[in-house]
Amino acid sequence: MKESPNMENEMNDDMQENMPEDFPEELPVKRRKSVRILAIIGLIIMVFLIGWLIFCLATGSKYTVAVLFVTIIYPVILYFFFWIRKVFSR
Repeated sequence: MKESPNMENEMNDDMQENMPEDFPEELPVKRRKSVRILAIIGLIIMVFLIGWLIFCLATGSKYTVAVLFVTIIYPVILYFFFWIRKVFSR
């Protein structure tokens, strides 16, 4: 069942009314693209780290503990930097 355009406008109005006041506006197109590229790079790094960890576990490498440490700390450090950026941007 297809919704009428009026119903869609009403839904958008309701959504805008319920948004918090500090909700960020739409990001510019260039910024959205760069954020998406950075997210893909971060995902590739995580997949690489997990693959490296599995390899180290399978072979019994002496670097297993170090790779496990980096695999856990990497997302924590990224979260910390994003949190600090958000705190200082206000």
